[in-house]
Formats: sequence, C-alpha cells, structure tokens
Amino acid sequence: MALILGSIIHNINLIERERQKYVNENLSKSISASSLKKQAYLDSLMQFGTALKNQIRGDNSISDHYRQILINYFSLFEITQRMWFDTQVDIDRLNNGKSIVIDSTLSNTFSDLSLHPNYIDNPSYTWYLSYRLIPIFDEILNYRFEYGVKIGEYEYIKGAIVKDTKLNDYQELLMAFFVAHMSQDSRMDYDLEVKLINLFQKDYPQSKYLKGLNDILKDYNELKTGMPMKDLEMRDINGKAFKLSDLKGNLVYIDVWATWCGPCVGEFPYSVKLTKRYSNQPDLKFLYVSVDEDTDKWKKFLEKNSQIKGFHGIQNSEFLADSNHVTKLYKINGIPRYILIDKDGKIVTANAKRPSELLSNNYLDSLLLL
Repeated sequence: MALILGSIIHNINLIERERQKYVNENLSKSISASSLKKQAYLDSLMQFGTALKNQIRGDNSISDHYRQILINYFSLFEITQRMWFDTQVDIDRLNNGKSIVIDSTLSNTFSDLSLHPNYIDNPSYTWYLSYRLIPIFDEILNYRFEYGVKIGEYEYIKGAIVKDTKLNDYQELLMAFFVAHMSQDSRMDYDLEVKLINLFQKDYPQSKYLKGLNDILKDYNELKTGMPMKDLEMRDINGKAFKLSDLKGNLVYIDVWATWCGPCVGEFPYSVKLTKRYSNQPDLKFLYVSVDEDTDKWKKFLEKNSQIKGFHGIQNSEFLADSNHVTKLYKINGIPRYILIDKDGKIVTANAKRPSELLSNNYLDSLLLL
C-alpha cells in the first residue's frame, strides 16, 4: 500500500509541475480575456492528469479513506488556482478603475467565493483563501466609505458575512482573516488592531485564532504611539549618507515611496502644496524615503520634479541590509506609507494620513504646538 501511495503522490507532483508551468505561461493573458476564454483557461486546469485521477478512483487496492485523501490532494491545486485566478481578475478590475459588484444590501458580496470543508485546514488552501479575500474586503470597505455608512469596519464586514448563508460555518474563520488583513499594508494601526481583536474576542472568546491575532499585535507593539522611532539610514542624491536621527528636534513627516508606484507619485502634487503651506515652520521637516532599486531612475525623477521640497533619501540593496530597510523596520507591505515622528524622536503614528488628507485639516499644526 505504501509503495502504491508513494508512486501516486509522486505522479501527482509531476502533474502539478506541468499545471504550474501552464499557469505561469497563461495567467496574465487570461485575466483580461473574454468570459469564454477565461472559462476555457479555468477548465484547462482540470484536464491535467485526468487519466491518473480516473486510475485513483478505480483502483480497488486503495481503501476508500486513502482514495479520498488522494483525490483531495489532487484537487487542491485546481481549487487554489481558480481562487488565485479570481483574485487576479478582481485586482485587475480595481487597478483599471473598475469595481467588484457589491449591491446595497451586500447580499452578493461573497457570491463567487469557494469554501471547501475538505481543504479548510490545509495551510496552502487557507493562504489562497486569505489572498482571495483581500480585494473583496477592500471593496466592501470602499463601499462603506463612499456611501458614508456609520457602522464600523468590523461590524460592516461581519454583516456582509452573516447575510451569506453558505458562509454560516466559516464566520469565525473569515472574521479572523479580516482582522489579520487589517493589520497589513497601509492599514497598520496599533490602536485599531487592538479594537478589532477585542471585538473578535467578544464574538469568539474561545477562538483558536486569537493567539495568532495577538502575535500580530505583538509585532506592532514597537510601532505604537510614543515608542522610540526606528532609525533609518539612506543616501542623498549626491550619494552622501544621512540618518533620520539627524533630524531629531523636529516634527518629521516621512513619505515612503518609489518612482514605479502610481499612488505614491499621485500624491506629490498635494505634497508640494503641503510643503508650501508649512514653509514658514522650520520645526517641520518633510523626508522622502525612496525604496527604488534603480538609483539613476530615482535621481532623474527628482531632477525632473524639483518642486518636491524636503529631504530626499534612497534605501536599496546597493548599500543597505534588508534588516535595516524602512519596509522591514516599520513593517510596510505596501506603499505609499506615511510616518510621523515627534520632536523627541518618538513615533506619533506609523500610519499617518496622506498629504491629500492633511491638506483638509490642521492636524500638523496641533502637533507643532506640542
């Protein structure tokens, strides 16, 4: 039996390599294809290894128990790749200014989400599921924001999940994913994460996911308000080294960006207006930290956009270890990210408002008075 199972698993792995090669070659062009071609692409993932799958089903030397394990193992790739494809389609839509369809009652929010009881405990499956939920969560929150819904993020997502009856058995899992999701990318906010975990714990006091969520919170403990800043070393446009700590004694607004980041560059017109507004405030410094790997491209961008006033530095692998990189020190998974450091070198927030948002209020003025 062991030899039979070992041989089958080996053959399944060979087929998975073929399927992965096919995915790598066809995914990008299939994302923007017609509906028929998209479906043809998804159907093609099911055709790999048909003979082997039939052999497993018809082999009487394999017990029903092990037969089901092998079929599940075989099918996992097909299911996760469909989820991966659906995620890429949604991301592509959002990047092109379109939206995922969400009605006013949120009744169809999770209509295309696949949840399989046979795979829910598999780490590979749960990773793909988590990734699949990202654009769905984002679009629900965007809808909430755009329509001025007063209910909080946690309650709003929870309402969407509760309304979908096929998710009844997975509410706890999905809400845990949501709380974890809100800790990532530009959403990182220690106080918000504490609030979300408390809400989750109230709903699911015995949840097995609480330890993992609290572990995430520990990771961000050093970045909460009032903690000492994580110092940054970078090079200026002339190649001279300088540090964030060189600006201690000032309120420092840090802009983490890159020339290839559209949203980062899109904020620069507002950055120009913001620096002009505070040009008579010597205690406020604007620091732009580029994460470009191409130093020459960064220099050319700054030469072309000299109206962006402030201190400019670059961090890349030419001179800096990964452990000292701003994205590592401040747990940044997506840019732009904005950070505020007070005059004593302590963190005001590791997830500050964008320049376009700061222009509409006097938040920086209130910090300058401290």
